[in-house]
Amino acid sequence: MSVQIDIVGRCPVCGGERLALNSEYMVVCTSCGTVLGGAVASGAYATRRDDDHAPIFGSTLFDWHDIRGLVVPKYKVYEMLNRRVSSGVETEIDKLASLLSLPKACSSTAKWIVMRIRYVRDVELTAAAALFISCRIVKTYADFKFKGFDAEKLRRKIVLLQKLAKLSMPPPPPVQVIHHLVSEFKLGPEVVRDSLDILEVLSPILGRGKIAQLVAFILAARARGHKIDVRAVADASWSQPDLIVDALKTVARAVK
Repeated sequence: MSVQIDIVGRCPVCGGERLALNSEYMVVCTSCGTVLGGAVASGAYATRRDDDHAPIFGSTLFDWHDIRGLVVPKYKVYEMLNRRVSSGVETEIDKLASLLSLPKACSSTAKWIVMRIRYVRDVELTAAAALFISCRIVKTYADFKFKGFDAEKLRRKIVLLQKLAKLSMPPPPPVQVIHHLVSEFKLGPEVVRDSLDILEVLSPILGRGKIAQLVAFILAARARGHKIDVRAVADASWSQPDLIVDALKTVARAVK
């Protein structure tokens, strides 16, 4: 009986794919010499002795004459186990997306984000952060729908998730944000037009982010004679009132 042993995977140090077994049956990278650890048999015909242990818990001894299939490096097993964790987050994403009435594009993008990270600790908060970022990516303004979460904890998780997934969250679409605020405060469509015009003027000073959009709305509404409170706007948009106040002060200094 012929035995075929193939080693699949990539060296986490140099990225090389030239992996081999040394005399101690440890997987090593022949490009940089890094010892990657024990191996585990896999495939339809792979077998192990009864006294073997899963490589995640310690060394594994194989009866190599019984192996017909693939030999997977130990670090590959770590990656596979980590991916199992994301399945729980994906289930939570589906539940939360349904609860918040978010479009399918948001939940699909959130799952894609979760697949880009390895470790998940707080499943519910991670799912919420992934959905928050995904809504921004697909240009669906839904910040205010996350009011049920602790604002500071969710913000920290959003920042961490962007770092781990190596992506940047874009600002919300100005038209959607302003339309939402106009609807919340029961104002006329003229405030929408004025807000967008003011936002263009403010963009060299504040940029076009969410805070700049809120400032533009406040100035447009007040110019039309409406009494708009900063804290009420912050609550309606799920934003920090201090940031809005600071931005208003920046505009006031720039006008002088």
